[in-house]
Amino acid sequence: MSTFQAATPEQLQQLRLEAAARFAPMMLHEALLRLSYASGSDSLKGFEKAMVDRIEATDDDRGDFETIKEFAIEQLYALIREANDSPKKKQPLEKIETRRTPDRSEELQTLEDQLQAGWRIPFRRATRPLWCPPPSRAEQRSWSEQTKS
Repeated sequence: MSTFQAATPEQLQQLRLEAAARFAPMMLHEALLRLSYASGSDSLKGFEKAMVDRIEATDDDRGDFETIKEFAIEQLYALIREANDSPKKKQPLEKIETRRTPDRSEELQTLEDQLQAGWRIPFRRATRPLWCPPPSRAEQRSWSEQTKS
């Protein structure tokens, strides 16, 4: 006979509470990690605010219920912090406006023309190969006279 069939309704309720107390934090932790992977910190902030509001709005007649709510919010903050610190968290997109060069065209043809014009900029060739020994004084004077004109 199964444990569930032999248990009384009160025992089943107690088992449900124990299962929730034991496994709900693990499930919440994993769900928050997945939320941070998929949506990033903005979604976590929204979830945190909604949950804190909901916990704060909950009432009970128990004398220590305010303390229980404080512990619940403290645990929530710890789980959110872990999800925010995860290296796999989705990073916010970079703002393109901050990276754009001023006066940069958005038209593809203009960009292509600018690119092609950039390739045609002449580069001055070195007057001597880079692997040669250093030039003599006379060669240095001759080279400096060539570059001035």
